[in-house]
Amino acid sequence: SRCRLRDEDGTPIGTYDLDFLWTVPGVRGVYVGYFDIPAAGVYQVSVTQDGHAETPPSGFVAVEDPIGISLGEPAPLSDTRTSSDVADLSLITTDPEPDPSLYDLSTADALTNGRPSVIVFATPAFCTTQACGPMLAQVSDLARDHPGVDFVHVEVYEDLQVDDFNDLEPVDAVIEWELPSEPWVYVVDAGGVVVAAFEGALGDRELTSVLEGLS
Repeated sequence: SRCRLRDEDGTPIGTYDLDFLWTVPGVRGVYVGYFDIPAAGVYQVSVTQDGHAETPPSGFVAVEDPIGISLGEPAPLSDTRTSSDVADLSLITTDPEPDPSLYDLSTADALTNGRPSVIVFATPAFCTTQACGPMLAQVSDLARDHPGVDFVHVEVYEDLQVDDFNDLEPVDAVIEWELPSEPWVYVVDAGGVVVAAFEGALGDRELTSVLEGLS
């Protein structure tokens, strides 16, 4: 599969290969591709898959200063909750089978101890995209292969025992990181600078490539 990038007037900029990535294994997924956007502005993208006609162009806007923490910026030193703050992990995560190692450190601790880190913002029980649970499990599995990196899961919501979904309030870290959605995975280098960010879904190869570049 390939995507074709055009400017606002329809002038071709380039054609790029796409890889398919399961967001919920065996159920649904997305196509992932990388291309360079020349500057802030309005663009069009269309997709071609073998055996199918090219899709009509869809427009999108590239902005100079996107919402959220950008690559190259210092990661916010959020004081997120850890396992030492609660009697039970169910108070700080909606993961039904949580990996205890993801709750050993606060985000601030992980970002100031001189080691690279992976910060995962996800809420498996309340995720509107239904991608949080699979992403969190995926990152947890990869953590075992990277003992030199700290992995931290931040639950998106504060009080997980509410009866009404509408009563959920985001944790302070969501505000501090200016998250426009969930889930997100950030990779931060040993100096506390964001070097990669993934929204919604990511492939093992994508994250592994970034982590290997930090070693």
